[in-house]
Amino acid sequence: MKILIDHHRVQDIPVLEFYNPEAVEKLPVVILLHGFSGRKEHCFSQGYQLAQRGYYAVSVDLYLHGEAAEGEFVPALVTPRLDEVLTHSAESIAQLVAIYAQNAVADGSRIGLLGISLGGAVVYQYLPHRHPHVRTAVAQVAGATPFWPLTFRKIKQHFPEFGVTAAVLDAVEQRARAEVFLEGLSDFPLLMQYGQADPIVPIEEIRRVHRQIESQYTRPDLLKLDEYPNTAHETPPLMFERAWQWLEKYLKS
Repeated sequence: MKILIDHHRVQDIPVLEFYNPEAVEKLPVVILLHGFSGRKEHCFSQGYQLAQRGYYAVSVDLYLHGEAAEGEFVPALVTPRLDEVLTHSAESIAQLVAIYAQNAVADGSRIGLLGISLGGAVVYQYLPHRHPHVRTAVAQVAGATPFWPLTFRKIKQHFPEFGVTAAVLDAVEQRARAEVFLEGLSDFPLLMQYGQADPIVPIEEIRRVHRQIESQYTRPDLLKLDEYPNTAHETPPLMFERAWQWLEKYLKS
């Protein structure tokens, strides 16, 4: 199978696209979102695998990351601006959804999201306002508003170079109090994947949030929490294999 890899900008959003240009039918789209301090190239393997599986994969630079950075990436300068990263990156998803609706090869009416760590937090940010063409999402080791104060305290402990200050902690605590997480989300196919030994995103908090979201669903089969024993803040191959199965179910069936 021929796979085309195209590195360019879509309305000033830096992307890497992976797809078979000789496909006889339009390809469902999967938008890939990397983690904090990463860039779109870090999802190269996942993009290529998805293209081989018959998708139009689009790996995106989050706001203030990669080619969307304001000069050299400095974690301590970006951490206090994570609200901007979430907001602008979620807006980028909305732009891309509109753009790929007009694509000659991509099927813009069948779109899935896969976000890793901070990329997963962007997915959560976007979902309450999603376009109907976004059919499913996968969030891997992703932070979430309800437990961000705890997560940021752990980041401050384990990664001092990320520059988590008292002001940053105060801001995330205010956000956690003010925001209703995934408000209104119901019966949308969402796969959440986490390591039971994650020192940054505690599994007990994930289980609590999962129960909260599940209470909003009338079809609990559409919401799934995958837990990985002895797995820290990382994405083992099995996590992606299960993600591919989930995407297959909701984008191709």
